[in-house]
Amino acid sequence: MREICKKNGPEQGARRMTRITDKDGPIRIHDAILEGYAADLRAIIRNSDVPVVLVTLMRNFDYAPGGTLVQEEEGCALLFSCLTPDPTLDELSTLLNYSEQTCGETSSVTWWLRARELDARGEAEASYAAWEQTLALDPMPLRAPLSLDDTIRSIADEEGAILVDLSNELGPLQRNALFIDTLHPSEEGGHQLADILAPVIRANLP
Repeated sequence: MREICKKNGPEQGARRMTRITDKDGPIRIHDAILEGYAADLRAIIRNSDVPVVLVTLMRNFDYAPGGTLVQEEEGCALLFSCLTPDPTLDELSTLLNYSEQTCGETSSVTWWLRARELDARGEAEASYAAWEQTLALDPMPLRAPLSLDDTIRSIADEEGAILVDLSNELGPLQRNALFIDTLHPSEEGGHQLADILAPVIRANLP
């Protein structure tokens, strides 16, 4: 474990998570936040004089969660300096085992490492299910839970909005190449978004 940390320390570009202990408020109010978002989105569509285009969300699969809930922070803290965008499969297995022991088997960081290990093994469906868990359990959700995409799809269908489903266009596990951080698009990501959205917008202009 310490060899991985030495190799993948902060000076090599590893990304640190924000450590949060016993503060699960954002998780507990997820549903209320999503309900408010849905109500606002419906109101915008119903009151718009022009067609509304909705898109599902982009999320950087390779970027660690914003936080994790742990009872004992000290053992889990070492992991934060060892996370890297490009670990080998063996390194992922080591990090996952360590995370299960020190951060807990159901923490957001453990689910994230589990998702990445499954993805590296080619188990796409299981990886996506683990990815769903890490987003749902992140106490500092810089990326919205996947359930919000389902909400956007439902609202577009029910309210007659135009839907661009980025999960279908870019893949459900979107990669570092599309981002500069947790969620902001890189130049390449911006170009890909423009290529997807521009034809839809042009087709719906007066």
